Amino acid sequence: LTDSPPKPSPADSRMPHCTRITDRLPASTMPAAAVCNAPGCSVAASKTCARCKAVAYCSGQCQKLDWKKHKKECAKPASAAAAPVAAARPSPVLSDLPFKVAEVTTYAGGLGCFATRPIAFGELILREAPVLVADDDDASGRQLEAAVARLTPEARDAVFSLVDSQEQEQGGGDGSNAKTAAGIVRSNAYPTEEGQGGLFPVFARFNHSCTPNVSHRWNGDVGQRLVFATRAVQAGEELLNNYVPTTMATAARQSSLREKFGFDCSCSACTQPSQESSDACRVRAAELDEAAYRHISRGRYKEGIAAVEEHIALLEQEGLASPAALVRACYDGYQACAHGGDNKGALAWLTKVYGYTKQSDLEGSAGLKELEAAM
Repeated sequence: LTDSPPKPSPADSRMPHCTRITDRLPASTMPAAAVCNAPGCSVAASKTCARCKAVAYCSGQCQKLDWKKHKKECAKPASAAAAPVAAARPSPVLSDLPFKVAEVTTYAGGLGCFATRPIAFGELILREAPVLVADDDDASGRQLEAAVARLTPEARDAVFSLVDSQEQEQGGGDGSNAKTAAGIVRSNAYPTEEGQGGLFPVFARFNHSCTPNVSHRWNGDVGQRLVFATRAVQAGEELLNNYVPTTMATAARQSSLREKFGFDCSCSACTQPSQESSDACRVRAAELDEAAYRHISRGRYKEGIAAVEEHIALLEQEGLASPAALVRACYDGYQACAHGGDNKGALAWLTKVYGYTKQSDLEGSAGLKELEAAM
């Protein structure tokens, strides 16, 4: 689980999926001589481990391959370990936010979040610190149990008011409540630092859509998950996140949602009459995301640019062109031009990356500062 600025993943999914493609950072974040830490790879590395900052990787794929070995030695710097993330910020006050939590009446969605005023494209909707954090390899559950025990009564009530998608499976058939902290975390947690996940009780109320109107990212500098509007939202409109990658076919999305969260999606993307056409576009977009990186890594820069441009066009066509998604695609365009010696083209793509990052990260963030330095 990684989540490092400024290049967000195409699907910052809830923890059960763990399918995110890790971020590809500007070369300015690493010394030029850094080499990928993955076994058998000697490619120049441009990404550090977000947790320990001690090793580098050339790509998210290599980082994933090396994580089983590296996690045994990975540790936060002493300064970071000294401050527990869960205590960094108080929970947001709902009355101060541009939305309210209310019952969903148009489908079986339980509670949801609804805009109480018009929300602008790129507006920061929510910044929330995790109420608790647990390692993803906490197989015994002892760390999670200890974290829950430290919660205030109010925080504990907030946690146990959330859905446990495994509750019905765990029940004894007598109607007893089988909801557990582990089940709640598996159903609602999001990545924080490397190898960790956090529970965000307010953000957990955002329901799913395969064409969401919000994007989100973890900002380790402030210890908060940030939520932004990906388009203009009208007062009364529900704010919707995506629990699974949106660039999969309808059947694959439905299967993943059913398996991990126990519901069938009835969003507009899943019920539209032209599903086959939409599915083809979404699957193609996912292929192009990988193809762009593959072309660039093999020195095929023109093909990489073509893949980026087609990728962006498909995201726009499917209503998935969030600032966070465009940052990722445009950064690939920058990499292709920079490595291909096209400085003018590189600056044009990097300018786009900077503009979209401003709509999907905090002003003055480390990611924005890195981009400003690169420009």
